[in-house]
Amino acid sequence: MDTPTVGYVLAINIINFDGKPNLRRGGSLQDEKDIKEVFEGLGFALYRSKVHRDKTCDEIKTLVEEFSKDPIQDHCSCSVVVIMSHGSRYSRIYGRDYDHTVHVNNELVPMFANDKAIGLRGKPKLFFIQACR
Repeated sequence: MDTPTVGYVLAINIINFDGKPNLRRGGSLQDEKDIKEVFEGLGFALYRSKVHRDKTCDEIKTLVEEFSKDPIQDHCSCSVVVIMSHGSRYSRIYGRDYDHTVHVNNELVPMFANDKAIGLRGKPKLFFIQACR
């Protein structure tokens, strides 16, 4: 008998940055393994069964929005977003397209508001951002 999923983890890892080989985050591959092990041990499943790598800022925003509205959220008790990348001041993270940033507090978190993420209404939404500034 399968154990029900506690929730889903959207894990995004930006390892490579367009035109910036010196910014490669190769050590973050171990972070991916650790995140998978920890959350699966707690009863979570990775969203779309993988860690999403090297997304542009627009792709990050699209993926987060799709995750927040996905009907699978109706059947879970918690939702987790993990983003690993380089960052800058004021809660901004870089996508693969290093010339742009995503503002976590203003652009991503609001996608999980009760009026937007209906399946997550009243449920905990956890955000883990690993980004040096």
